[in-house]
Amino acid sequence: MDYKNKRRILIATGIFPPDIGGPATYSALLEKELTTRGFTVNIASFSSVRKWPRLIRHSIFFLRVIKRACSADTVFAQDPVSVGFPAYCAARLCRRRFVLKVVGDYAWEQYALAHPHNFPTIEDFQHLSLGGITLLRRTIERFVARHADAVVVPSMFLKKIILSWGVSAERVHVIYNAANLPDRENHDPLLSIPEGEPLLMSAGREVPWKGFDQIIDSLTLLEKKFPRVKLLLIGDGPDRRRLQEKVREHKVEHLVVFLGNLERETLFRYLSSADIFILNTLYEGFPHQILEVMHLGVPIITTDVGGIRELVDERSVCFVKPKNTEALVKAVISVLGESSMRTERIANAKKRAASFTSRDMITSLLPLL
Repeated sequence: MDYKNKRRILIATGIFPPDIGGPATYSALLEKELTTRGFTVNIASFSSVRKWPRLIRHSIFFLRVIKRACSADTVFAQDPVSVGFPAYCAARLCRRRFVLKVVGDYAWEQYALAHPHNFPTIEDFQHLSLGGITLLRRTIERFVARHADAVVVPSMFLKKIILSWGVSAERVHVIYNAANLPDRENHDPLLSIPEGEPLLMSAGREVPWKGFDQIIDSLTLLEKKFPRVKLLLIGDGPDRRRLQEKVREHKVEHLVVFLGNLERETLFRYLSSADIFILNTLYEGFPHQILEVMHLGVPIITTDVGGIRELVDERSVCFVKPKNTEALVKAVISVLGESSMRTERIANAKKRAASFTSRDMITSLLPLL
């Protein structure tokens, strides 16, 4: 396709700055990079209508998308259901090209939220026969993916998931995300922590599969070795109240601070203060947050799940098994105690992060738009 004649792009996204999260960061970076290349970029963010009741907000969003889609050459949706379905309908009504980005399985995520203590892995979920609202969500996301002109995924792991939906392989394109990487020299640590007071941080949407439970559980054991250890949790989500209750049950209120969503610059300054960043997740399509933390030079403990190993390996992070509090405690003690290994991993991580450039990402994306 001669993309040079396709200069008007509508990005339909669930969240957009000042919202926090990978899709918001990606959409903002995409807007910036495409604009500098002469594209006219319009944004339709579902977060702008989220204040309305369910049916009303979906209707308002669809009307906004169809109005803008008819003035665009390509509609690029950032999820296959709440944003993707109305964007697909608008693109087809306006006879516009429709490109879809998939960073996860919406039906699985909603199922996990409804069953926080007993949900399958995303891989096992693909083979389960489920009815009701889950079947409806699965039907919608697979329909939209199958009928998109092109589907973009950020990892080979997710490509395998999408292929299991019945999408033809030639229309699924793996394009690794690039972060709008911060410069640590321009993001001085926001906190000054005395030596001997380890500062742990984790960030992300507070949902069951992010593994915040085990991080909180680990504090009871870590406090015995590091009495002044602190944990900062950045982000928000449906699990917030449950996690706060867990903190109270463990009597570690003095060790945990819930910071909520932060502006991007403030987020980087907090992260730069950390002794360790922990991503204790059960699933990650592509760990956008880790990419930014790697560039900041902060030691990382994470799980070996989903698409994480496509970004990092043992030379740049410390891996732990998911849902394993004891392993997490041992990893924290190890990372804090092994200065030479920590320094080597930080150097390897920064080098690896620098290879995920916005230039490469946009170059790969342009022929699809």
